[in-house]
Amino acid sequence: GKPAWTYADSEPSVSNIVEEDKRVYFGTATALVGLDSAGGKQLFKVTASTTGRTYPVQVRAVRDKIAYISEVIIAAFDPLSGKKHYSHGVTPVQDLDGLDIMIRKRQEELAQRQGQQPGFSWSQRYGQEAARYQNVASSSYQRSSLLSSEGKYGESDIAYARANAARNSSKAYSRMAFQSSLTELGTAMAEGLKTAELQGTIEMFRFLHSSILAAYQAAEEGDYVYRPNAKGTDFTGVAVVHMPTGTYRHFNLSPAYADYGLWNLVDFKKGVIYHHGLGMGGDYTFAEPFTAYTGMIKHRKYNSFLIAQPVDIPKF
Repeated sequence: GKPAWTYADSEPSVSNIVEEDKRVYFGTATALVGLDSAGGKQLFKVTASTTGRTYPVQVRAVRDKIAYISEVIIAAFDPLSGKKHYSHGVTPVQDLDGLDIMIRKRQEELAQRQGQQPGFSWSQRYGQEAARYQNVASSSYQRSSLLSSEGKYGESDIAYARANAARNSSKAYSRMAFQSSLTELGTAMAEGLKTAELQGTIEMFRFLHSSILAAYQAAEEGDYVYRPNAKGTDFTGVAVVHMPTGTYRHFNLSPAYADYGLWNLVDFKKGVIYHHGLGMGGDYTFAEPFTAYTGMIKHRKYNSFLIAQPVDIPKF
């Protein structure tokens, strides 16, 4: 059970490990590494990607090549020398690094919200003032009664007037405390809704993240690898690479939204937008772009649904 050898590198492995013909291959975020399986000697370390995106990376032995398959790069290298045979870049519809950043930012915002100490409460302050004036009123009424029993009617009238003024002040502060408590309750409810919205957004992004990873892992069939690819600015489609030869093809899956518009059907009554094509955003869409055509003034949120259907991509 004693290790025969170890290998250390400044970059960690972010891929699977492939053993082929007494050699070991793995991928880092930027390179393909080949080692001698007998002694662990590095045979080569060649640059595969300069994007800085760390995952997902899949390494495969494909006939006489070692393929490096990542989110944005599909490349193949010679298994002996590490010489690059080909490299193709793709543009993902929704990149995983971007999702990581969005998840992290919202987690930080959520932690900040949950860690906030209760702020100054005007309802408590007004309530304290109401209680103080109520005490002043009670003591002044008692003093007025005592002075009256002693025949000091002038001083008694002054104490009685002070008691009435204190009672009116107490009532005023009580009303202010009640109004402030309603405002603070509304603010607390809004903060609670915002916190719940943040938690829901984080869960949505996590689900989208795991879905993309699962899709990437499944997007290989035989000698072919498939990746979502936003080619240019008009179309969304899929890139297909034949790994043994490096042949690359792109197939459009969506309409040219720069010419025809992204949305195919808008149901304003039900608040639903149906659109056809490839997309992973999962966000709400504001109706603002349609105000010129519908006369709508106020912003309204519309649920956006993706209508998907299988497509036949020819082999080559």
